[in-house]
Amino acid sequence: MKEAREYLLKHGFVFTLRGNMRRTGKDIAVQGSYKKHKNLGKVNIEFTGEISYVHQLNPWYMHSGFDSPKAWFDTATKMHKGKLPLYLFRVDMIYPEMEPALKKMKKAIENPNILKEMASPECYVLTSRELQAISPKNISRKILEVVKEGATLRKNLQF
Repeated sequence: MKEAREYLLKHGFVFTLRGNMRRTGKDIAVQGSYKKHKNLGKVNIEFTGEISYVHQLNPWYMHSGFDSPKAWFDTATKMHKGKLPLYLFRVDMIYPEMEPALKKMKKAIENPNILKEMASPECYVLTSRELQAISPKNISRKILEVVKEGATLRKNLQF
């Protein structure tokens, strides 16, 4: 669908309806037919749920490229010849520069010890009270200090 494709390319993700269950995980997004198509890029596809009624689309329609749940549902049911249920999927673009970080995040999720290292006490967060206590003269110095600490932390984590 044109609306979903345009939303995906503009925002980096989209929710889409299919008439059949499909494979999830990494795939290539294409525009056009099977024999004559244009690759749009790598994507990750996650199954979200089955849809049988228009109101079920309320939480997702604003990320579909359609103006309303009804417009989305009507277009999808027409495209899939009235077949219900429809299958809702989230499609996320995978940008080449993100792939190394995604692999590290996957390892971190699979290995709790890496997560413990990532939740290091070196991570610094200013509370709103601390932020208010800093004088306007010193605010830029404090921001630079926090940014440098963050850069050191990222370097240590090798992200």
